[in-house]
Amino acid sequence: MSTRRIILAAIAVVLSAASGGGALAQSEAASLEDLSLEEILQANVTSVAKRPQRVEETAAAVFVISREDIRRSGVTTLPELFRMVPGMEVASLASGNAAVSARGFNGRFSNKLLVLVDGRAIYLSTLSGVLWDQQLPPVEDIERIEVVRGPGATLWGANAVNGVINVVTKHAADTLGTLAGARYSTDQGGRVVFRHGGRVGENGAVRAYVVGHRAEGAAFAAPDRRHDVSSAMQAGFRYDFEPTERDSFTLQGDVHAGEADLSQLAPSAVVPPVGVRFSGQNLLGRWTRTGEGAVTSVQAYWDRVERREAGLDGVRDQADIDVSQHFSLGERHQVVWGAGYRWSSDRVEMMTPAMGLAPASRSDQWYGAYAADEISLMSDRLRLTLGAKVEHNDYTGFEVQPSLRLAWTDAAGWTAWGAVSRAVRTPSRLETALEVDDPVIAISAAGGLGAEDLVAWEAGWRGKLAPAVSLDLTAYVHQYENLVIWGATPATAPGQPFITLEFANGGRVETRGVEVALDAKLSDRWTVKAAASAMDMDVLENGFTVAGLDTFNPDRSPRRQLSVRSWFDVTETIDLDVWARRVASAGLVEAYTDLDIRAAWRPTPSLELYVLAENLIDRERLEMIETGLGSPSAFSERRVWFGAAARY
Repeated sequence: MSTRRIILAAIAVVLSAASGGGALAQSEAASLEDLSLEEILQANVTSVAKRPQRVEETAAAVFVISREDIRRSGVTTLPELFRMVPGMEVASLASGNAAVSARGFNGRFSNKLLVLVDGRAIYLSTLSGVLWDQQLPPVEDIERIEVVRGPGATLWGANAVNGVINVVTKHAADTLGTLAGARYSTDQGGRVVFRHGGRVGENGAVRAYVVGHRAEGAAFAAPDRRHDVSSAMQAGFRYDFEPTERDSFTLQGDVHAGEADLSQLAPSAVVPPVGVRFSGQNLLGRWTRTGEGAVTSVQAYWDRVERREAGLDGVRDQADIDVSQHFSLGERHQVVWGAGYRWSSDRVEMMTPAMGLAPASRSDQWYGAYAADEISLMSDRLRLTLGAKVEHNDYTGFEVQPSLRLAWTDAAGWTAWGAVSRAVRTPSRLETALEVDDPVIAISAAGGLGAEDLVAWEAGWRGKLAPAVSLDLTAYVHQYENLVIWGATPATAPGQPFITLEFANGGRVETRGVEVALDAKLSDRWTVKAAASAMDMDVLENGFTVAGLDTFNPDRSPRRQLSVRSWFDVTETIDLDVWARRVASAGLVEAYTDLDIRAAWRPTPSLELYVLAENLIDRERLEMIETGLGSPSAFSERRVWFGAAARY
């Protein structure tokens, strides 16, 4: 059966199942309501301090993507959701890939951004980045996404340099019943999702899901204007159990697989034109005990990633265990401490004699401990947080990553804060072990690479400008040292490669920026949310430039970005949502303006039908020029989605 028939049949099943009516579960119905400004500012986040903390009190640049943000955007992939966050950079690439970063240094493998799903790191140390086409959690199961711009290494460790993203999924008890959804686009793309949840005894709940998608039609930036075809699926479960009033237990896992046709790549002696195949599995368990003035948590997970792409055939296994505790010490101290251990093993084989890793297999370990103390001063108006993480890794040895944060909350409810912190990025396997033997360019790992180092200075203000208008403003200066750069050595004798490149620590960069988020409820029916950012980058040392190839290009990231979202409730059952974005030019990529419009109708409490028109300003646009590791640049094209979702 063709993909089109499968998707159309799924839509028919959804409509048929919903025709009998049925009420939404109370938790699902709540996700269809707008959060008030009070709720937004007082919502709890855990990614900043590893304990529940209200957004308005955090001494960090934090942004929460809520369930309602997700639903009204119409977006079904994680990278697209990040476009609404000030300071985040997102560029679409081919076959479901994307470049995602915060505060500069964007690229397919943005190595300074730590990403987690329910506390499980999906950052791939082999390549220093995230494989976004392998991250397919159903957005319908996401409770919220916490995005912290700026360093988070004091609690999360190495590689949490420019930011931390934590995707938090819903408790199984909040997804009881059945959800089925499908959508189909004018460019032959489609997506189906099915989820069912139920009670297990008096104190437990479980859900299981499956989601699949197929994309066809993204035009590659190449003379032949070929289009790609990609497909992927993910299935998983989550089980939550509260055996006592003090204890809770979570067990969850996922499996995923997919493929993409990348045969349009130009042949090369180093990277042959091949497709992409990937798969993976993960399992996570977490136990939490609350009581006696403390909250203690023990979490462990295992994660496997398998991938074949652009001459690379590899598998990576990772296991992690973390113990943390939060408790009050007297009336003024909120203490968080923890310790963790991570083991990672990979095997990477090259399908060409010109390129390889030496050695092809390697196992690495990370271990460390952290502590942070939030001290309340001056009648709880002033809060001082001191913290540090001491961590050991097999590449650079021991690293200390401290931070100091200060926040002042006025009686009117606004908060001013400032922070200074240090974070490091450890070298990747690719940087320390890559060897390329080519007549034109040879690459050999320099060995002994040190950690990249960031000292960040941040300040911010958040509060209400009016009863229905809130503002969040952040300014920062990031000072990077020892960045990994290319070192170039020209040929000195006949028969040698024209140029030999080595990795070395030698780059210095300073970035400065401002980020603004505005939320205004203009009437009972109309809400406007805006985000803007401006960034400047000074490259102080960039190593050698070879044939125009810089180690890092300050023009790779857009300097200015603006996002404006408008939610309008036409009636109680009809929504009209508009999302406009303006992104400045980045090097050879021209500036662009984007516009998405979504109209949704809920004929019954359990059924939603919608139409989403994307990329309405230009017929097509290029968001980044990327050729590395089999993910060429692709044009984002205009398209229309028709979708339906039912809960019963």
